[in-house]
Amino acid sequence: VLVTLSGTSITARDSADAYKMKLNDKDPEYRFGIEGAWLLAPTRHGAHNWEGPGRRTALSALAALPRLAQRLALPLVDASQVAV
Repeated sequence: VLVTLSGTSITARDSADAYKMKLNDKDPEYRFGIEGAWLLAPTRHGAHNWEGPGRRTALSALAALPRLAQRLALPLVDASQVAV
């Protein structure tokens, strides 16, 4: 799981969209995400940073990801393998 943390004015979608690529110049479309990994872009509201409430938000999102993937029948998530 790659956890991407953004500033308060950046939406979770915009943060996740930063991880896009084209395999070559001729590709008409972008590929989003990181191959072989889950990309988690938690969001928080207010002026606090990723300490305190923001940290709890990110950890809660990480804890929820395996349950969500299972419920949606998506590939399994190993939440013990995390990069921030």
